[in-house]
Amino acid sequence: MIKGSWIKTTVFYEETERHVLKYFGLRSIDEQIHFPHAARRDYGVKLSPIQWAWLFRVQQLAAALKTARYSEQKPRAAIPDLERLMLDLEELRHVPRILSECGVRLIDVGPIPGSNIQGFVIGLTRDVLQ
Repeated sequence: MIKGSWIKTTVFYEETERHVLKYFGLRSIDEQIHFPHAARRDYGVKLSPIQWAWLFRVQQLAAALKTARYSEQKPRAAIPDLERLMLDLEELRHVPRILSECGVRLIDVGPIPGSNIQGFVIGLTRDVLQ
């Protein structure tokens, strides 16, 4: 988290702990991390701290990204444009803009070595969409 500049570098344990708590939105180090998500994984195995850090980083970046209002029709209507872009690697640069216009946030965060997690989906509630 420090290497990726997700939290500030500090030499004091208490200050580092404060940054970690803020990052995860926790009040104490004993509090359980909770974040509704859908990740392709074995749900019999708990997420590791590294995986939680990655999930929260993606969520932070997604929250900061402004998009158009989402509707189910917009992404469906964009499928022909997206299919055309698949034929030319140079044109793939337009995918984030097209998805943003559809109300979809596309976030690219590289994997953390050893995390065994590369992608997930954040679902928004209807009240967020309205």
